[in-house]
Amino acid sequence: MKQKSGDQSSNVMINSIGANSDVNINQQRLADEALEHRHTVFETKGFKEYTAKDVRKKTLHAVIAVVVGGLAVFSNILSVAAYFGLAKFPVAIPIVAICLIVVLINVRYVELLFLPKNTDTYRYLWGKFVRKSNDDRYVVYEKVAPCIYPNCNGDVRIVSAPAREKHNHPIVGICSIGEREHTYTVDSNGIGFPHRFDWRPIESSQSD
Repeated sequence: MKQKSGDQSSNVMINSIGANSDVNINQQRLADEALEHRHTVFETKGFKEYTAKDVRKKTLHAVIAVVVGGLAVFSNILSVAAYFGLAKFPVAIPIVAICLIVVLINVRYVELLFLPKNTDTYRYLWGKFVRKSNDDRYVVYEKVAPCIYPNCNGDVRIVSAPAREKHNHPIVGICSIGEREHTYTVDSNGIGFPHRFDWRPIESSQSD
């Protein structure tokens, strides 16, 4: 009899887990259906403007940092520092560290130099949108929208699409609270529609 009671308890537990799973699936399906014809609107925020002179100056900082860092490493290899009595101190390490920081801060502006002049299109770079006008002025901004998923008051920000979705969606919207459970497509007019994406990484093919 004890064995039979244990089997009944196991069956109840399995049935309970199955019932809860069905409830969660139904709730998710109803939530998706409720959002099917709704959308959110992205607004421009964090507006910044740079002149061509600003961009060239920041690019020059990155180039100088690369050159100085390279010279520091090269001189250390050739033991040039020993000539100045600095052989016991790894002088190249702090110099390279400082140069690396300068490069990381300014290297993004190098990309701006190669943007085509066009007032009607934008480029998505380092998490922001960038436009280059015909008078060589650069406008940098981000787009944010309110999340419309039920019981959520998060902000939706635009990020690069997951690897498996890039062929259809170069950029997607993701909620600051719901994260990958609250995601959106983003069209050229700044309209976002709720959509579920495949966030699994693409596995590299391995040869036998």
